[in-house]
Amino acid sequence: MRVVLTLVVYKANGHMSVKMDTHLTLWCMLLSFFSLFFFLFFSSIFLFSLSMPPSIDQTTVATLSPFLRLPDELQIRILSHLPSQELLKATAVCQKWKRLALDGTLWTKIDVTPFYSAIPSEQLLRLGVAAGKFLRVANFRGCVQLTGHGLRTLAGHCPNVQELHLKDCRGLSTHSIACFLQSAKQLRVLDLSGLDTVKDSTLMVVGRLSHLEKLNIGWCRNLTGQGVQAIARGCPELTCLKLNGCPQLNDVTMDILGKHLTRLSHLCLASCTGLSDGALLAFLRHQLPLSHLNLSSCARLSDASLRHIAIHCSKLTHLELAGCVLLTDQGFCYLAPRLRTLTHLDLEDLQQITGITVKSLANHQPNLRRLCLSNCTQIADDAITHLVLHGVCHQLQHLELDNCIVTDEALDTIAMFLTQPPSPNSNREDSSFTFFSSSPPASATATPASTTAENDPDPKEEKRRKLSVEVLDCSNITETGVRSALAKASPMLTIKSFYSWRDEDDHGQEDGDEESEVMSLNLRGRARLRRNATTARGRYNTIAYHRRRPDNAAGAAGQPYAANCIIL
Repeated sequence: MRVVLTLVVYKANGHMSVKMDTHLTLWCMLLSFFSLFFFLFFSSIFLFSLSMPPSIDQTTVATLSPFLRLPDELQIRILSHLPSQELLKATAVCQKWKRLALDGTLWTKIDVTPFYSAIPSEQLLRLGVAAGKFLRVANFRGCVQLTGHGLRTLAGHCPNVQELHLKDCRGLSTHSIACFLQSAKQLRVLDLSGLDTVKDSTLMVVGRLSHLEKLNIGWCRNLTGQGVQAIARGCPELTCLKLNGCPQLNDVTMDILGKHLTRLSHLCLASCTGLSDGALLAFLRHQLPLSHLNLSSCARLSDASLRHIAIHCSKLTHLELAGCVLLTDQGFCYLAPRLRTLTHLDLEDLQQITGITVKSLANHQPNLRRLCLSNCTQIADDAITHLVLHGVCHQLQHLELDNCIVTDEALDTIAMFLTQPPSPNSNREDSSFTFFSSSPPASATATPASTTAENDPDPKEEKRRKLSVEVLDCSNITETGVRSALAKASPMLTIKSFYSWRDEDDHGQEDGDEESEVMSLNLRGRARLRRNATTARGRYNTIAYHRRRPDNAAGAAGQPYAANCIIL
């Protein structure tokens, strides 16, 4: 808009006069009005703000939250005691808390197990980028939302990762996995199980990780012996190796594994259907310091393999042979007297073995703690009676007899001897006598007073006297027999059967320390088809619920169950 001003200047009576046009006067009035309006408006806002109390942040800092007065370093130290989920919630409080909660020092370990399916990929990347060079442990197990692009992004920010779990991360490509491994030179633990994108080319990159100690490549179906050989040659520090479901383990590959992996102590070859007696011998003849060996569902192995194990594995403590259907009594009678270091033994589904095997083990395995004889359909009461009464398995704490032909008599025998008072001459160092022994106490001729004083139960001895027995799906076990045995020996005796109620936590095993070790072998064998029984009053302890716990489930979808050697 253009304003036209008309000025008329004239001289009258010796004075100068100026006349304004009418339009100029109108515009000046409007300008004055708007100026006054804006002045009053902003003045009122200013006066109103002065009359209000201080802001929330100022009040919090000043009076309500001494936490925010602390230096950032101390606030970060306090936040370090929060679990991951609470830290993620703290990022939504305010901008300062978001900055503190995403400090790299708080994220040396990223474990998304509690919320692996709910966390968005953007949040996952934000955490990895925030952790940066501080990140040491990254557990992304089951995060299908993690893509190859995201893993490549993390590779550029997290070069110091020492432990990486990518199990069942199906969104990753072969190239993205190799890209991350090439940048993570300090890796010591690696889990790539269940990934079809892991190929021999991936294992070539893994073979360059000279510091690698634990490796899980179970159920990677596109691997061959060439890739496994590359790992053996390039990772001499390996102590734990899991090769579940690898079909191409021939004599040459196994020989190279044994030749180069001189520190290997934990080996899982479950469901390696191509493994033969000769291939196993080619590996074992190198005299490796094996303590845990899982050969479950290796159906080609025969008694010859048991002889090789007895000769070459002098330090073996955990042995799983579930589903090795060719094994017989002859092989175990050779193994038992020559290998006396076993603490955990799984013989599930070995239907050719009889009570002869059980008696041989009972006579020669003084350290045995857990024995699984489930689905060994020729195991009867006489074998269990010999194991309990006449054997040297003084430390036995867990016995699985599911689907065996044992009767109530076996349970009654166990209960009776659990309730017998221990001998006063027995101690932890002397294994010649325990509560399982049928020998009379040495002080039987002592006076009643002295005998009572000497036979006071020792709390540590009472702890040793506990025994857990599983008799699920034993058709000859009755509810009366179960309740009678429990009435005699409870709480020293716990029985899991079709008739047992869920009165106790299933995790309350006496071998808790052994089971809690990350490196321990899981003695749960192959999955069985069992019935689930429920009633209107509660749920029974059936195999489907108790023997197959969530942590024992098959790792990847579409894969068959197999005995699980937990080494990572």
